[in-house]
Amino acid sequence: MNAPSSSPARPRARHASAWLVLPVTLTLAVGGCANEPRAVVECKWPGPGAPAGAALVAQDYNDAMTPIPLNAVQFTSQALAREVVVQQLSARRTATQTIQVTGRLVNCTDRPIVVGSRLHFMDAKQKPVEDTSTWQRIVMAPRAMAQWQALSMSAQAEHYVVELRAEDGSP
Repeated sequence: MNAPSSSPARPRARHASAWLVLPVTLTLAVGGCANEPRAVVECKWPGPGAPAGAALVAQDYNDAMTPIPLNAVQFTSQALAREVVVQQLSARRTATQTIQVTGRLVNCTDRPIVVGSRLHFMDAKQKPVEDTSTWQRIVMAPRAMAQWQALSMSAQAEHYVVELRAEDGSP
């Protein structure tokens, strides 16, 4: 994807603060571990003339936002998205009205992979209702499945976003 011409030229994201995030297909493709990545969420920076200063200085992004799908999984790297498929993702209300999110991943490689997952829970207006969960390690054998689950703490949670990242020793 090309950035709008009004955007300043920036080096491609090579540091931790600019993640490359991919939405994922939630069902396994007919061909087994075929995984076609979808469009990449763009990172946008303020235009020329934005105030310089500390990280807490508010800057105008001119409503430049690439939405991230809610109730979905986001990969932090394309390499991981080519090697792991989200075969199933579901959520349900518990007896205490919190949300339980469950997922099943498939390792499409011939080597073990360690994946980290964490969740963001939001209300109906997409505002956080609790702190982001800690990273949970998921160890996956070659050509095998792994299941995981996480619970919100707040009954006000309406939406969630799952992040997946490669852990040490993985892509």
